[in-house]
Amino acid sequence: MRRSIILREFSPFETARHTPRSDYLIHCNNTVKEQEYVIRVDRDGFMSWPTDEPRSVSPVIYLGDSIIENYFVDEDQRTAVWVRRKLDQAGFNCTVLNGGMSAATTLDLFNVLVNKCVPLKPRAIVLTNGMIDLTLRATGGSMWARAINPPVDTETIERPDVLSERAMALSLIEAACRIAGIPLIITTWGCSDHIARCAGVRSFGELEFDWVAEARALNDGTRTFASRTQTPLVDLAAAMNDRDDLFYDGLHPNAQGCAVAGALVGAAIAAIIQT
Repeated sequence: MRRSIILREFSPFETARHTPRSDYLIHCNNTVKEQEYVIRVDRDGFMSWPTDEPRSVSPVIYLGDSIIENYFVDEDQRTAVWVRRKLDQAGFNCTVLNGGMSAATTLDLFNVLVNKCVPLKPRAIVLTNGMIDLTLRATGGSMWARAINPPVDTETIERPDVLSERAMALSLIEAACRIAGIPLIITTWGCSDHIARCAGVRSFGELEFDWVAEARALNDGTRTFASRTQTPLVDLAAAMNDRDDLFYDGLHPNAQGCAVAGALVGAAIAAIIQT
């Protein structure tokens, strides 16, 4: 039986149009609309820039989960686009590729990094994720069970807690970037007390799990990892936590939240690639 790595990405050259349903919108504030949102994908499975300009030779790649994917944000208002604008203001002509993908764990993003990003010789890699890791922690799952298809039978082996798994996967990402000579920036991620509005959280039903407290504990782990490995950190949680005006469902940033995150991340990238 052959096995294959699961590479979480969009299909190359795909163009998708999605309109949120009314039963989804009732759990969001009015910053997401019942309108068509467009996802355009380039030849390598990255969400593309909303114009047809050519890609720069050494792009910046922004990896993450749905918090970076920005599914229900206009394509010219997504976080990666705001990062590009900040880099333009700083005098850097540099494409920013959006590698956000819903349901991607830290291990999934390591696979994307090694198998797709490193060959592109990017100027920098940015990583914003953790919510999917948190859902595995809530349900007793393991990110290692999702890494290949067919999946490994992790039920028959002793495995560490998901937070320990995340620390291992972050170490793999940091080591791969260091060996390849690619600057890495990691971030925390923000949320508000209304995180339970999020469709993904609601899909788990009534769990005895404090999503806000657990999200903050995971972010603390990210800060600790950055400090221990001397990896540049952008603390988006410190800037965005408890700001309902920056999210449309307590977790996913709206256009204003994307602008705030993009400006902070863009400034951090500019400082690193300038040196």
